[in-house]
Amino acid sequence: MPIKQSGNADQIVKLQSKEGEVFEIKRGLIERQSVFFKNLFSDAKEDEVVPLDRFPSETVSTIVRWCEEHANAQIPSSEEELNNDRIVKQLTADEEKLLSMESGKLAELLKAAHFLEITTLLNAACKVVAKQIEALGNTEAIKKYLNL
Repeated sequence: MPIKQSGNADQIVKLQSKEGEVFEIKRGLIERQSVFFKNLFSDAKEDEVVPLDRFPSETVSTIVRWCEEHANAQIPSSEEELNNDRIVKQLTADEEKLLSMESGKLAELLKAAHFLEITTLLNAACKVVAKQIEALGNTEAIKKYLNL
């Protein structure tokens, strides 16, 4: 359900979680971070709500906060920049705090970031998962963490 292209980055977009909770965010913020939303915003009415009924409210809320908190962050555009974001860039304390959640909720966030094509969030969440797995230390704890 596309949103009308008005060229207005300050236009408010409404996102609805699977529980029906509606979150508001400036179009320019979510469009800048998400390839999915960049492609979505083309032909619908400005006041439509975008259903994100695959994702719980906590996940949608985290996505909105991520986009707001990264309003001025550099978005990787080349393969080299993507690799730097994946491998070299360290998470800030604020990012770690935002992404500190139990593994099931983090898995939901990973799915949403992948589906919505928010690469910066996907890379950051993967780093958190990697740190959590690394901290477990032994094979049995890792199997339990991964539900294997």
